[in-house]
Amino acid sequence: MKTAIILPTAFITTTNSNTDSKNRIDQYAGGLEQMIVLARKHPMDFDFYLVDSTLADPSVIDDKIKNVLSKIPNLKTCFFLNNEAGRKNKGAGLIIQWQKILSVIGERYKYIISFEPRQKLENFIFFERFLSDPNNYFRVERVLVRKYKIFTFRLVQIMTGLVAIESLELKKYVDNVSIKWMLMMKISIERDLYKFIINNRLSYKEVPYLNVIWHDSFNDKLIRI
Repeated sequence: MKTAIILPTAFITTTNSNTDSKNRIDQYAGGLEQMIVLARKHPMDFDFYLVDSTLADPSVIDDKIKNVLSKIPNLKTCFFLNNEAGRKNKGAGLIIQWQKILSVIGERYKYIISFEPRQKLENFIFFERFLSDPNNYFRVERVLVRKYKIFTFRLVQIMTGLVAIESLELKKYVDNVSIKWMLMMKISIERDLYKFIINNRLSYKEVPYLNVIWHDSFNDKLIRI
């Protein structure tokens, strides 16, 4: 049985000519090109679904990205405009994208892999590990945080840039999330998804590294995850 790879994007930020937009175009093109390589390495194992909630008209996408998209085998795309929540909370925006694409995919796949293609893959170990033993795979981050300079606590969260999860479990999660509550309480999807996994006793395999390089735009630096 094939696995669906969801590629969440925000192409509206690549439609002008400033330096930041050009950098994002290069990042998207690089990440999506790696999906072409993955498809060639495993031609019978994956179907690809790109979802973007920042623009309804794909004609405005940069030509460099369009060229790469045209080379991903059997790529299905879903473009729609519903980015108000995503502007305020990126995690809420991702959930809206998951909700939309899961309604398109239905129950055709047992597992979903979600990969945010602005990241650069160092290798394909995550995907190969999944193929050798299909399961839920997450990188769990545990960080000691000091609050009010008085006490510390351990912050635990899922790195959502690359996850493998059962399709029915992901649908259960997105169907029960309140976007309004996420926005009002400034809830992080990384922590919220981890709570869902624990509360629902979802078994999973923890990976120490996703083997991706992520651009931290706030601090303008590359981080290996």
